[in-house]
Amino acid sequence: MSWLQTIVMLLGRICLAALFFYGIYETAAYWEITVGMYREQGVVQPQLVVLVITLVQLFGAVSLLFGWKARIGAFLLLVVLGVKIALFHDFWSSWSEDPTVFNEHFKQFSIGLGIAGGLLYVLACGSGCCSCDYVSCRKQPMETEE
Repeated sequence: MSWLQTIVMLLGRICLAALFFYGIYETAAYWEITVGMYREQGVVQPQLVVLVITLVQLFGAVSLLFGWKARIGAFLLLVVLGVKIALFHDFWSSWSEDPTVFNEHFKQFSIGLGIAGGLLYVLACGSGCCSCDYVSCRKQPMETEE
């Protein structure tokens, strides 16, 4: 892998992780509002669900940032992203509403698809050479005395 590919994969992971770290911050800063949004969508035990989603996002973002178990982190973030898109950005159900509502839901859905594409790339290709996973795989086995 070239140095350019290594740097680009690292930057891509940092950008994806930053999105989720900001989401974690926003959830923590506006906890009651976030729980209320989930409650409005009919989610049972919304405080527990928001807590679990936030913890999964934290694990996923950290794993992307450091490239440690990045494929697992990307998969978990894909699941969380899918849940959030289905709950909050279901543009297909707002087709007959005000066009601005439809457009906003469709825009947010499309952004989610773009983020999902980046996560799928990490899931398929791994975290690259500049990662904890790469370093731990490159360790040479200890030589045994004969």
